[in-house]
Amino acid sequence: MTTSLTVRALASLVPFALLTGALWGCNLPPSVGEQCESFTKTANDGMKKIEATDDKDPNKGAEAFDALASDIGKLKIEDPELKKMSEEYQKLLKDTAAVQRELATMMKGLDAKSANVASLKKSEKQLAELEAKVDKYVKEEDAFTDKVNAYCKSK
Repeated sequence: MTTSLTVRALASLVPFALLTGALWGCNLPPSVGEQCESFTKTANDGMKKIEATDDKDPNKGAEAFDALASDIGKLKIEDPELKKMSEEYQKLLKDTAAVQRELATMMKGLDAKSANVASLKKSEKQLAELEAKVDKYVKEEDAFTDKVNAYCKSK
């Protein structure tokens, strides 16, 4: 009788254990692999939107960079290394948006000053500085992408 009572008692606990496990499973944080997947999907989708913006309006590009930074910031990233990379990427995106806004301001000024040779020379210098910043951000973004991909492949 003791054996059958023990078996029945254990058998009655199985559904409870399965239910409890299922409920605990719902609250598990995403794995590092899932966090990586979410991060890279969000980044890739955002970059597609950025590439689709009108090249003639740098303000639209700036808005797209800011939107991607915001989307990345909303992700639930708990892995410390990936979180650090996420924060670096958000900064890079915001810095790029700032350069886009500088470019928009400069372009607006060019339209108003196009007859003035001195203003054009100053604008050429500003444009060269902005191009250098953009080149720097492109290189940083490429290196960053490699870094994230290497990290995420190891998980």
